[in-house]
Amino acid sequence: MSGSLWHAYVFEARGIQRFILEGGRLRDVVGASELVEWASTRLPDDVAEAAGAGGKVRFVRRAGGAVVALAREREALERFAALWTLAVRQALPGIELQHGFGSGASETEALAVARERAIVSRSRIAPSLPQAGPLAARSGRTGRPAVSWHPKDGLVDEAATRKRLFSGGIDLARRFDPASRREHWPRLLTPEPGDDPADAFPFVGEQRYVGVVHADGNGLGQLIQRLSAAVEARGLDYAGFFGGFSEALAAAGRGAAEAATRAVLAPARTADGRYPACPIVLGGEDLAILVRGDLAVAFARAFLEAFERESRARLGELADRHGLEGLGQGLTACAGVALVKASHPFHLAFDLAEALCAHAKAWSRRAAGDGVPVPSAVSFVRLATGAGGSLERMLEEALTHADGDGTLLRETMEAYGVGAHAQGLAAFDDLAALHALMSRPEMARGAARTVLGLVGAAPADARRRYARWRQLMSEHQPEALEAFDGLLARIAGEAPADLPFGAPDREGIRRSPLGDVHALAAVEAALGPAPAAAEEAADA
Repeated sequence: MSGSLWHAYVFEARGIQRFILEGGRLRDVVGASELVEWASTRLPDDVAEAAGAGGKVRFVRRAGGAVVALAREREALERFAALWTLAVRQALPGIELQHGFGSGASETEALAVARERAIVSRSRIAPSLPQAGPLAARSGRTGRPAVSWHPKDGLVDEAATRKRLFSGGIDLARRFDPASRREHWPRLLTPEPGDDPADAFPFVGEQRYVGVVHADGNGLGQLIQRLSAAVEARGLDYAGFFGGFSEALAAAGRGAAEAATRAVLAPARTADGRYPACPIVLGGEDLAILVRGDLAVAFARAFLEAFERESRARLGELADRHGLEGLGQGLTACAGVALVKASHPFHLAFDLAEALCAHAKAWSRRAAGDGVPVPSAVSFVRLATGAGGSLERMLEEALTHADGDGTLLRETMEAYGVGAHAQGLAAFDDLAALHALMSRPEMARGAARTVLGLVGAAPADARRRYARWRQLMSEHQPEALEAFDGLLARIAGEAPADLPFGAPDREGIRRSPLGDVHALAAVEAALGPAPAAAEEAADA
């Protein structure tokens, strides 16, 4: 009976981000990233061979802590599944497992059953090993039972011990630069006495902002559903096709990461070759990376644009081979960038970057019309202090102010479109042009900051100062003012003359890109000389 059925095993390691970030040290984050990369790409083949299932199990996906496998021989796949869960628990201590086994008359039917059972398995929480008895010593960083001693950190738990075994790994980093070596990627944000200075993150001057970048693809789940139906209808080899699809998606992610690294990070390398970045995750369209603050948004933009190109090329080749439509246009993605001080807790910064990515996706879906692809988009925000909270709270309380006429003034456009399908969103190209314009000495950036600072406390005073600034600009720099007005109109729409905010939308919100310009300028401020006092006082 087993030979007439297909059998599927679906596995996902949940809480990968928490596992990677737990503990807070950049060196441990690097080790965890390399450990997850090894467990996702190399460990499955080793487990299949050890279980006597080599050649009998076909992997559809192996990336980002997820494994999807198909087999005709039920016993072989069951042996693999049993040994795989044991191996993952040892490799990634404390990780949450979600997995399911299913059988069916076709590959898609078997996978559907396996996925349903995997969802059900979420409610079965396995105990975390080793269990801590009442006399067990615990790690001071995580509270988990300690298994080793570190001369500097003291008691260390099992997960941190395993992460540090991989802290010298380079597999993940070489997805960003295949020719790079271990010493080219930093592993310390705040070096301490005794640490190797060559491992330190290469900040410039007094600039201590880092950008946490998180990117994710648009509509991938819906695309896979459509392709599954098409593959089954045409009688194609399911495992072979989706194995190729997974490889093409991974190649597109690697190509995009390499392109963004060459364009943005390579020109900023130090004399000894260190990159101002630390890769965290790269699984196809799923990206997480720590980048020096002044480069982070530019890196996100470069990755999104390159991912569109790379996915169009890689998936187009796959479509041509199998005669399937809908792949040649490629995929789009969105990114969130949290600009924070280097001392900000890792997990909070990554939570914010993830929320910003979801926020960009929401704006992209609204911008997509009938027959128009969902555009790539980026959202970013700067935390000026250690305070934070949810993204919604930041938008509503820190970046939005009530005007006297009942409308709201929001100091951000919230999302910017990039790539070939950016219609319907404010264009990042226009924001970059406005940022460059406002950085010119004759634009007196101090005046723009003054207006934004006054909006929340005294909109009437802000209007007076803005009118005065426009009068001075029209007298002394009319061409610059004309360029400013043109860019403002392209980004925010035709703005009333009272303030540099667009017209109210259906929610009664007027938005301005000047807050986003100010955020970009703030993280760049320590890289060069401060503005002249005359510039700061130009609108006094």
